[in-house]
Amino acid sequence: DNNDDQVTINNNHGDPVVVSPRADPVGPGGFKTLQDIYLSQLYVREATGNNDGADVEKYLRSCGLGKGYAWCAAYVHWCLEQAKIPNKVNAWSPSAENKDLIIFKLREFKDEPQTGDVVTFYYTNLGRIGHTGFYNKKISDITYESVEGNTGSGGEREGQGVFKKYRSFNSTYSISRWEKQIKEPNNGN
Repeated sequence: DNNDDQVTINNNHGDPVVVSPRADPVGPGGFKTLQDIYLSQLYVREATGNNDGADVEKYLRSCGLGKGYAWCAAYVHWCLEQAKIPNKVNAWSPSAENKDLIIFKLREFKDEPQTGDVVTFYYTNLGRIGHTGFYNKKISDITYESVEGNTGSGGEREGQGVFKKYRSFNSTYSISRWEKQIKEPNNGN
């Protein structure tokens, strides 16, 4: 079977991975959507496992840092910046929470999460938010799919790449939005 919509690449560990090519995805108005941007970074891996590598370092540079720093929030910042979404995210994970537009916090929904919202996770051993990523889509009333940088396939806070994860709302500290969504008019209903 030859499927022109898929290509096999080798990840940084030499393992073959089948992916759909996403060369320069463009959304309405000619701009890349935030989701297209963060999904285009899937399969990014650190070069040596020490918060390094060309892509990791571009995320860190977007926050004014060089290689070697934890980069989950830098990944979020870089993606928002590429989508031209104003934000105050820097390389420190607590900065990823937009306190002005909270969608979900401490197990309470204030609005329905949308693709591209920013998720945060609180770590009691740190006494603060210690990890962040993007809300991608709802799976069920208790779980959702996220896309996160500087994580691993096993759930670790500091990992080696950009992965899709399945998360529970109960384990999520907050979901916030950096881009104000335009609500459709209700046409008088």
